[in-house]
Formats: sequence, C-alpha cells, structure tokens
Amino acid sequence: MILKNLITMCDFQDVYESMIKLYYNNPDDDDNKEWVLNSYKEVYERLLVLEPSKDKKLFTISVTKEPDDEDDDGEVFEGFWDVCGRYENDTTCYSPSLSTWSEWLGFTVIAEEVNDIGIYNYIAHVLWDMTFYGYTEDDLKEVKDSLLDITKDIEESIANNDMSKFVSWDQIQKELDENIN
Repeated sequence: MILKNLITMCDFQDVYESMIKLYYNNPDDDDNKEWVLNSYKEVYERLLVLEPSKDKKLFTISVTKEPDDEDDDGEVFEGFWDVCGRYENDTTCYSPSLSTWSEWLGFTVIAEEVNDIGIYNYIAHVLWDMTFYGYTEDDLKEVKDSLLDITKDIEESIANNDMSKFVSWDQIQKELDENIN
C-alpha cells in the first residue's frame, strides 16, 4: 500500500486531532491551533488531488519511536518520532523531507507500523515531516533550490582552492566553548 491510499482512507479531522495530540498538546500552543488546522487542512486537501509518483526503487516510509536517551550527566531526554525512508534491501535510513509531495504519495507504507501506532497517528507523523520545510510545494522547492545553490558554491570554492568561506572544526569548537562559558 502507498501513502496516497492511506490519506484517501482518512478524514482530515481525525488526522488533525492526532496532530494536536502528538505535536501541539502544550497549553501554550492553544493560540496556534486554528493556524495549524488551516495550514494542515490545505496540505491535506492538496494531497488528496495530487497523483502519486511511480516509485521505481521501492522507497518505504518508516515511522518509529526512538527510545529515551540519557546524557553523561544523567539527564533523560524523551524519545522522539522518526520518519525515514529505506530502499529495498538497504538498511540506511534516509530523510524524505525534501521529496516532492507526489513522491511522498507514491512511497510504500509499512502496514505493521500503521497498525501499531494507528492510521491517524501515522499520517500525522508523516505530515509533520512532509511540512518540515514549509506548507506548500513552492516552499519546498525554494528550500531545495537554496540548498543546491549552497552546494554549488561550496563545490566551486573547493575546485578553485578557495577555503576563505570555510571554518575549521577547531574554530567552531572554540566559538562554541566561548558561547557556552
């Protein structure tokens, strides 16, 4: 089954309630709930009319809860929900955040994960990741274009042996230490 199938099976209001529960459950978020409703509803309605891309390499969306973690000082950090993608026969986890929405819709979903966390929660986590860089396809394109421009600048600097735009790891550590202390 692909993501588009899941989305067409669900009413947005149920997905919205999961979004609020999972990501906007802090009372400080109350003022944003109408904005959240409108923003995600527009995304959802767009996804309902978009055609999914044909996934040539079988990219599967995985939604998993990462376990709580503890730092060296014993402070515990709550685990987070991770949305990633994997190609068939590849254990590497890739971020699909910069994929087009049509690509997302064509990605395969893992039925067991959908059953384990619930269809509305699954879609809510996916929507959260899909909109990480904005709530329109134009927003996504703008971010991708910007990253490609930055990459091109870096490649040109390296090709021209111009390292003036780069900062050494030692310099970064020094500045971090100064800012922390």
